[in-house]
Amino acid sequence: MTTTTGSLALLNFTFDPELGALLDVMPEERSWWWTAAHTPIEHTAWSAVFLHDLVSVVNARTGLPWAVCGDTGSGRWFQVYGEPDACTVELSIAGDTNAMAILGIPGGSSEMVAVFGGEHTVVVERRQVLTLTAAHAALDSWVLGLGCVPEGFDVRRVHY
Repeated sequence: MTTTTGSLALLNFTFDPELGALLDVMPEERSWWWTAAHTPIEHTAWSAVFLHDLVSVVNARTGLPWAVCGDTGSGRWFQVYGEPDACTVELSIAGDTNAMAILGIPGGSSEMVAVFGGEHTVVVERRQVLTLTAAHAALDSWVLGLGCVPEGFDVRRVHY
């Protein structure tokens, strides 16, 4: 990727005038935030697309074992941890900083299994081992939506 110090006005948008118009619009101030294994602080997320892109690259084997996305306005957050085909999705519980909810598949196996997370491994029920598809559903319905558990999943409350 190369960078330019030139103005966006110098680009030729005749191929896609709608794209040119979108680039001229500044995003609204958002209350969405994110942090990940390599960031010590929360950062503002300017779009839902960015949050989904972040979730898509979580993979302990390539050095990004977890990411957390949240909404300051509602106080809701979620974390995805592990690898694309074997991850856990944790959801915030309102008013309880010593607890979280782990997303799971209703009626799935309660056998305990390990989820690889780089330097750490987490042991959860087999029904709580999900794919990134579930993480995207949780992001949409829990953080970006109305605080609903995604359809087809349930949660189990866990205290620390």
